[in-house]
Amino acid sequence: MGLMRLLRLATPLMAFLLVRVALIAQQTPPAPSVQPYPVLRTERVGTGPPLAKIFKVFQFPADKIPRIDGDDSDWAIVPDSYTISLDQMQDDHEIGRAHV
Repeated sequence: MGLMRLLRLATPLMAFLLVRVALIAQQTPPAPSVQPYPVLRTERVGTGPPLAKIFKVFQFPADKIPRIDGDDSDWAIVPDSYTISLDQMQDDHEIGRAHV
C-alpha cells in the first residue's frame, strides 16, 4: 500500500520535471551582455607561419584491408594522388627533445 501511494505522488512530480527539462532544452541561450575586446593584429600581411601541407587519407573498403604478408598488390587500389614521395618527408626525430 505504501509503494502505490509513493508512486501516485512521484508520477506527477516526474512528469513536471520532464516537461521542465524539455522547456529548458528548447530555450536559446541569452546573448552575451559584454562585448569582447577587438583583436588588434600587429603582424604584417604575409609574415605568418607557412600553411601546413594537407595530405589525403584513403580508407580501404572493409573487404580489401591490406594484409601484412609481403604481398603489396593489396595497395593497388590506392590512387597515385595519395602517394607521398621521399622529397615531401623530413627528419623530425630531434624536434621536442631536450639536448643533454
